Amino acid sequence: MLYTGTFISSIGTGMANALYLYVTETAAPHQRAWLASSGPILVSLGVLGSYVLGALTTWQYTAAISIILSILSVALVKFLPESPAWLARHGHLNEAKKSLLWLRGPGISYENEYKELCDDASIERRKKNSKIILKTAFLLLNVWKPFLILIIFFCLQQLSDAHRLPYKLVPNPFIIIVLNNVKVARTKIKTGTQPLWDEEFILEDIPSDVMSFSLTLYNHGKRSKDTEVAEVIVELTNLPNGEEIDGWYPLVGATPIGEWGALHLRIRYRNDLAMPLEEYSPLQQLLLDPELQFFLCRK
Repeated sequence: MLYTGTFISSIGTGMANALYLYVTETAAPHQRAWLASSGPILVSLGVLGSYVLGALTTWQYTAAISIILSILSVALVKFLPESPAWLARHGHLNEAKKSLLWLRGPGISYENEYKELCDDASIERRKKNSKIILKTAFLLLNVWKPFLILIIFFCLQQLSDAHRLPYKLVPNPFIIIVLNNVKVARTKIKTGTQPLWDEEFILEDIPSDVMSFSLTLYNHGKRSKDTEVAEVIVELTNLPNGEEIDGWYPLVGATPIGEWGALHLRIRYRNDLAMPLEEYSPLQQLLLDPELQFFLCRK
C-alpha cells in the first residue's frame, strides 16, 4: 500500500505542474509573473495547513480533508474555459475570443491581446510544415531528451538515497534508541542540513523477547518541549548474525507529509547462545524441580 500510494502521489504531483502552464496562458500579461511565481508559496501554505490539521486531529482526518479539497478542485475544473492560446493555435478563433472574454470579464478591453494572440498563433501554424500528432511528438528530440534526462536524474537520486532531513522543519535533530518502548540511548543534538552524529552504541544482553529496535528522530525545542518527528524500525530477524551491514534506512514521519529523508546506519548484530537449546531444556527442568535439594559445603 505504501508503494502504491507513493506511486500515485508522485504521478499526481507531476501532472499538477500543468496548472502552472494553464495559469500562464490564461492570465493577463501584467498578472502572469506573480501568479506563476505564487505556486511554491501556496504549496508551502498547504503543507503548513496539513501540519496544523495533523496536530489537531489524526492522520486519517487530515487525509480525508485533503481528499475533499482535491475532489472540489477537480469539480471546479469543469467550469473553467479552455486556454485562449491553445484554441488560437488550433484555429478555433471564435472560441478563443469567447474564452478570453470570460477570463477578462465585462468592461475590460481585450482586443489588443486577442489580436496579438491571433498573430502569434498564425506565425506558429506557418512554422509547422505538417501536423504533429501526439504519438509522433514523443519522437521529437526536444521532447524525449529532457524527459530522459529527468528520468535518469531522479533514478540516480533514488538509488543514491540523496534524501536530506528537512532542515527548516528539523533544525536541531537528535535520535533516541528504543527497545520495547524503553529509551536506552540518545545522541547529541546536531545542527545543519546534513547532521553527522558519528556515535557508537553497544547494547549487550538484549532480552530474547526484543525482536526489533527503533531510532526515533526528535527536534530539540529551545523554548518548547522536544517533538517527535520520524522513526526508523530495524527488525533483528533481518540482520545477519555476526556481520556488519552498512546502508540507508528511510524515515517514516509521525505525520504523512512529504519525505523525511533517511538515516545512514552501520549495524552489527550478534546472537550467541550460552548453551545449546537441546541442553538448556533439561537444565531448566532440573533447576525448576521442587524436589531439588541444595547443600552448602564449607571448607
